[in-house]
Amino acid sequence: SRKLQNMNSQSTAVHELPIVQAKSDELKAQLKAQYEKVKQLNSSALVKGDTWAVVSARWVKLWKEYVGAEAFYANKLGDENYHPGPIDNSDLIEPDGKLKEGRLAEIDYFFMHKEAWDLLAEYYKTKQSEPIFRKVIEKGKFTRTVEVEVYLLDMKLAELANPDKVISHRFSRASLFSEVESTMRSLFKVPDDRETRLWVSLSGTHYELLTDKDQALENQVYNNQYLVLEVKGTDDKWPRGDAPGSFTISQNSSYLQGTGGRFSAASFANAGSGSQASGSGSSQLEQRRSATPGLCGLSNLGNTCFMNSALQALSNVQMLTEYFLSEKWREELNPDNPLGMHGEIARRYGELIRDMWSGKNWHISPRSFKYAVGQFAPQFSGFQQQDGQELMAFLLDGLHEDLNRIKKKPYVELKDADGRSDHVVAKEAWNDYKLRNDSIIVDLFHGQLKSTLICPDCRKVSVTFDPFCYLSLPVPKERNRLLAFFFVSKDPTKPPLKCKAQVPIEGQITDLCKAIGQQFKVKPDHLLVADVYNNKFHKVYASDDSYTSISNERDYIYVYELDAPANSTKHAVVKVYFVTTAKYSHAFGLPIVFSVPLTDITYANLFQTVTERSCRMLTLNSPDPKSATWWKDHSSTKDDEGICDSGEDDEASPQSPPPLFVLRRSNANLTTENDLLEANSSEAEPLSVSSDLYLMARFHPKAKFYFCNEQNAVHFERHSSASMIMQKRTHHLEDCLKLFTEEERLGKKDAWYCPKCKDFKCASKKFDLWCMPKVLVIHLKRFHYDRYYRNKIDDLIEFPTRGLDMTNWLLNPEVQDCATYDLVSVANHYGCLGAATTRPTV
Repeated sequence: SRKLQNMNSQSTAVHELPIVQAKSDELKAQLKAQYEKVKQLNSSALVKGDTWAVVSARWVKLWKEYVGAEAFYANKLGDENYHPGPIDNSDLIEPDGKLKEGRLAEIDYFFMHKEAWDLLAEYYKTKQSEPIFRKVIEKGKFTRTVEVEVYLLDMKLAELANPDKVISHRFSRASLFSEVESTMRSLFKVPDDRETRLWVSLSGTHYELLTDKDQALENQVYNNQYLVLEVKGTDDKWPRGDAPGSFTISQNSSYLQGTGGRFSAASFANAGSGSQASGSGSSQLEQRRSATPGLCGLSNLGNTCFMNSALQALSNVQMLTEYFLSEKWREELNPDNPLGMHGEIARRYGELIRDMWSGKNWHISPRSFKYAVGQFAPQFSGFQQQDGQELMAFLLDGLHEDLNRIKKKPYVELKDADGRSDHVVAKEAWNDYKLRNDSIIVDLFHGQLKSTLICPDCRKVSVTFDPFCYLSLPVPKERNRLLAFFFVSKDPTKPPLKCKAQVPIEGQITDLCKAIGQQFKVKPDHLLVADVYNNKFHKVYASDDSYTSISNERDYIYVYELDAPANSTKHAVVKVYFVTTAKYSHAFGLPIVFSVPLTDITYANLFQTVTERSCRMLTLNSPDPKSATWWKDHSSTKDDEGICDSGEDDEASPQSPPPLFVLRRSNANLTTENDLLEANSSEAEPLSVSSDLYLMARFHPKAKFYFCNEQNAVHFERHSSASMIMQKRTHHLEDCLKLFTEEERLGKKDAWYCPKCKDFKCASKKFDLWCMPKVLVIHLKRFHYDRYYRNKIDDLIEFPTRGLDMTNWLLNPEVQDCATYDLVSVANHYGCLGAATTRPTV
């Protein structure tokens, strides 16, 4: 029996009662209480050291449907057809048990409080995959945040005395180097009375001694980086001698031959002590060559190309770099500014610019700068790919506050225009702003926007003038997208076709079916669209469902052609899973879908139709001589999941062969199983079924072994449309500026408080440019995010490299003589959202 749990705050009673006997309203009430309890637990604040579970978004979405979490799931509440089955994280786990790289929260997985996990695991059970538990860690030094640490650091550990033995070990980013050293001493069996010290590889040739072992790994090392343990000899001497804090091997060193310039513990062990290298990480050979000031590379610390691109772009702003090279920044440093970063961001940036423009280095490691950023902005800690524009915005703001010439900020009252002229109000707003904000960043990068709000009811007009440090310009949205799918013809002899169809960017399944109908000359209403995952239907779409959440990279959409309309009231749409039983049941092959008249549904007809529709998978004329008596074969067979079946529990083998499979009733998630035939019923008798019927074709393992060719079942061919790509549109920067300055209506979440109506209103809002800065930073908003879908707009945006004239966009007639710009640098994002790199062009 299934356990039904009453999980309200007053009671945790467990009822040993089969679901089939539970009253529908009682079950629904219990599931609603279950959802509310889980929701309450998951809203708990993160506490350092607590344990949370990582749960597949696929399973969570099925569970939400079953418990009616959203209003549009109300008709699925408690419906056994939508029972989610055991908690299944298999889509998140690699074969070696590690969490797949690049998975994203609320897209691929959700966090679940440990108590919520325990509650759901007891109720729904779990599949064979192990639960994924993660700890809450604290990040940052001056600005502390807590988060669930999803990905641990994989570190390569080696001992100087035995460099060929490299051990991979996973550590929390919150672990201290002292803890890592202790782990390494244990792994390499170092005696307790021997001293040790740690060396870290900063690049393929540069090594640094770690002196502060009380620091956390966060921001100090990145994934798959090497740490080398040096053990003091019995003669009380270090094998590397009293070496300096860093050591560099020439790129031409024989110790690096065959390593491709990557880290080699053996090269480190065999290299002589040498002389101290530059802290920049440049080789001694390179140091002897004259470097070009400013022409200096930045080492990629894991996936920090986003940061390096922003730094390279900013480094080539001549007026700012000259300011830092002149050391004037030291005079204006404001470490006591409560809104600043204790002067650390300015210090680290100043040191970085000094090294990049010294003419001594061809490349340097921005590790100390990265560390400082992580202490104040924990979202940039670690070495994962981040948004380069967010880093640029943080850096400009951090430099501004660290270098703010205003030591004590006065109180300034915000004033509305109240009918005064724009010129007067703008000048007043700028003077007030300068009373609190005065720095080299304001001098160079800050301009002024005019913001106009109009109440839709009383027509109250509010005009303010606000400073800006950069312009975030929208990019014209795509009108259409390509949606990938597999087309399954109603002719069972034809394999599925991998295809693409062009559909509106925001549309419904009916739009997709219309496009496919035109593409294959079939009737759109005779198509059924489903997401197939792990040989089962993850979701069967209704005609009015949106396809916005469908991802070409993560979802496998199958479109089945039927003999009758998918919503016909005179036909049943039959969905069939193929299942085998050994020690555990599991689905295999590609599920099939067909429609049959409600008046012609018998077990015999269904069996015959399933057999015919499976003709590509079933090899009824098996050449194996044992197949003629497969039901008598008691030898062990192994299915595709490595599960053995010896047939020892079979009843005495009949003389005539049993059917290859038995049809059983099931549900959408394959979590229930019931007889299709009533006791003592004939296979020719009509069956009473609903118009939406799920069946499982349960194969004996021996029948599957001898007669099912799964490769044929999942084999597909590529349609010519599969190689179709969207033609990139070309826009000009002016198109983006037009969108930026267009009037828009605020949504309810962004409603404006009207001082006249004394209420929040969805006002109209408009931005205009009033005053331009000396250095203009433009951010093109290419990324689109919503609850279900993420995409990048790849359209070409044309802009001049010389003489960008912003005069026509300015409302202020007095400053139109200083609104022409030449391009200094571009930071370009290459690739898609999940896997990309950012490169600068200067």
